[in-house]
Amino acid sequence: PTVTVAPAPTASPAGPGVPADVAAAIRALVDDGYTPGLVVAVVDASGISFAAYGRAAYDDPRPVDERTLFEIGSVTKTFVGLLLAQAVEEGRVALDDPAADFLPPGVVAPSLAGRAITFGQLATHTSGLPRWPPALMPSPDEPPVSEDVTCDQMAEALAAHELDRLPGLSYEYSNWGLGLLGLALEGVYGEPLDPLLRDRVMAPLGLDDTVYVPTPDQAARQATGYQDGETAADPIGIGCISLASGALQSTAADLARYVAAQLGLLETDLAPAIRRTQQPQFERGPDNGIGLVWELSMPGELEVIEHGGATLGFNSYVGFSPDRGRGVVVLANAWLPAEVVGRHLLDPALAALPVLLEEGVADPARFADYAGRYGDMTGPGFEAFVADGQLYGRFPFWFPMRLHPLAGEADTYFSRTLPFTARFLRDETGAVNAVCLGDESGFQFYARAE
Repeated sequence: PTVTVAPAPTASPAGPGVPADVAAAIRALVDDGYTPGLVVAVVDASGISFAAYGRAAYDDPRPVDERTLFEIGSVTKTFVGLLLAQAVEEGRVALDDPAADFLPPGVVAPSLAGRAITFGQLATHTSGLPRWPPALMPSPDEPPVSEDVTCDQMAEALAAHELDRLPGLSYEYSNWGLGLLGLALEGVYGEPLDPLLRDRVMAPLGLDDTVYVPTPDQAARQATGYQDGETAADPIGIGCISLASGALQSTAADLARYVAAQLGLLETDLAPAIRRTQQPQFERGPDNGIGLVWELSMPGELEVIEHGGATLGFNSYVGFSPDRGRGVVVLANAWLPAEVVGRHLLDPALAALPVLLEEGVADPARFADYAGRYGDMTGPGFEAFVADGQLYGRFPFWFPMRLHPLAGEADTYFSRTLPFTARFLRDETGAVNAVCLGDESGFQFYARAE
């Protein structure tokens, strides 16, 4: 829907730990329409610094600040990893215990060649379970939805699924696996996951604003998420998978306190469990691995522990370097490269700040030339189409994204939702016969489908 734009956004003064170039980048991302609001936090031994700019929604004049609630997506997983580490520290369970031993009656976890999926494998994405239950995947022509699956649906999917590789051998990021971990932890403690996290993680760390369901006071501080700088996204649904994999909301203030605990700057009885989550459990490559959910890397000589998160309308990043004694939080109520901003805050050598592309003048007469499918929309592929006089692009299983003309480049467009460009290629007759998609990782060509 078309939104009514509120008055110009305001900025909170950037704290001393937020460099001037980052504060300027935050303003530019908001002013150029990439997100309604953006909040960052920097944590070190000197304290916590915040910088915020923008508003809670395009039609809401409330400025965002460190107390604004954002959906944090997969950063949720790190709290579940900490709960698992507590269970291990307390002797309730071992990482190599089969998760199936703690599942509710009627829920069966798949196994292969006599090898059961363990707690440790679920927390390191090495269980062999794919990202999402194949039986519950939407059509590639359908955008993602916020509704999650019920536990009955999850149980049916688990019963029907056959592993195609042995658990523990390889890494594949799996929301489904984290959902199963949450269900197993409920069996370990004999309580639902929501109060478990509230009483055993949030309360001891003083994270009063990290919740699944906001109170009226918290709801008054919620941001609205956006898909494409103009379309409000549905709030994330809370179900059997998302409960452990992505349904928490939080604030920059709470997450900064969480980072302080991760760095040992906050005294807490959870310190042994926190340290356990940061220990390498699986090596993904020569310079990166995974702890209990946390992603571990060693770019150059700097150790980085991090996790990003995204829902249909929000993007988040939490990262810290024990070597540097520094941590960061980035929260946005739209899709944008939060990880890039966060890694730059950790160390400018890790990532350059995003380069904002200049929008040119659209020529709607050309849009019909681009409309069509490129590649395979059941796998790698891309679709361009026209709606309400605007050009949109879409990847399989993803929602439409407005394509903006890139200044000075014919037949080339960019997205403010995902960081990519689309250059439409013409044959000798002038007809568009392919598209070249580019992002920071390189370029991919797709021929136009017949």
